[in-house]
Amino acid sequence: MKAVLGLGNVSFVLKRYPEAIEHYEKALEINSSLVKAHYNLGTIFYFQKDFEKAKKHLLDAVALYPKLLGAYLILAQIFQLQGKTKDSIELLSKAIELSPRNPILFQKLALLHLHAKQFFPAIEVLLQAVSLSPLDVESNLFLAFTYGQTKNEVKAFQAIDTCLQACAQSPNPDEALRSLLQSYMYFKTNVVPNG
Repeated sequence: MKAVLGLGNVSFVLKRYPEAIEHYEKALEINSSLVKAHYNLGTIFYFQKDFEKAKKHLLDAVALYPKLLGAYLILAQIFQLQGKTKDSIELLSKAIELSPRNPILFQKLALLHLHAKQFFPAIEVLLQAVSLSPLDVESNLFLAFTYGQTKNEVKAFQAIDTCLQACAQSPNPDEALRSLLQSYMYFKTNVVPNG
């Protein structure tokens, strides 16, 4: 069984996904509790956009090993793609429990709340993101917008001011401003398409 799993792992790393699937499925026939086989199969099926198979294997993986951060992240992405924002929020919240010092996870969670027009939960999450990374341009930009949506103009101005200060204090201010513009354009296009 270890040899079959090993062949699956090698095939996975080499991106020979049909071979990897075959090896992992054989390994799971011998032992259905192989977390790595379930996780890697879930990942392969996610890449292939076979979301139902991906969900099955990823959910099996987290049932066997509940601290598998990557599985929660992929599952959250799948649920988001399927328009299941509430489920995606729950999964990303679980990922944050496993990695509570990662401001990017807080930012992703805030974006899910914003897509659902849940502005106050988004503010709460974004405040956690900026507490971890005070000069993060994107989180401060999103925070400014969200405060604006709740009609708190003073806080919105403070957040945009912090955002611009972060750009100015960056070791590469031109790159920081470019990043700010890219974030703004993404945000305008994907979060507030009518705004």
